[in-house]
Amino acid sequence: MSVRTTTDWTETAEEALGHPAVKGRQGELLVTKRLVEMGFMVIDHESSKEFQLKGIDLTVVDDNRSYTVDVKANYIDGFFYVYRDWITKPSNINDFYIHVNLATGDMVLYARRDMVEYFGGAVKDRITLSRNGRWPSFLREENVDHD
Repeated sequence: MSVRTTTDWTETAEEALGHPAVKGRQGELLVTKRLVEMGFMVIDHESSKEFQLKGIDLTVVDDNRSYTVDVKANYIDGFFYVYRDWITKPSNINDFYIHVNLATGDMVLYARRDMVEYFGGAVKDRITLSRNGRWPSFLREENVDHD
């Protein structure tokens, strides 16, 4: 997990977290591009302190409904990880998480409430999920055609 380099609010994650935040921002932009291509309207909350403190990077609008999303650019080689505090932090109210692979554009989507239930009584602070392992049924994978 990234560590803030300042206690002051900054307009971008890179200003607050340094170079590691660049990957996260690239993920947000890639997810935005993919969702727009799929026909959704997307609102980017990078510079909104109110939304960022609630774990919300994007709002996705579909048929007059909106969903909030926290993007994680940590889907690599069929694996991604989830920290317990991402999903259980009381101030985080995002509806969904999207883990994206920056190299391929592939994404995994799930509702935060489903992951909270899946984490359940696990004693670990972090879990790693693998496409090759036992993939929970609530995960939805969106792959790019890699012809």
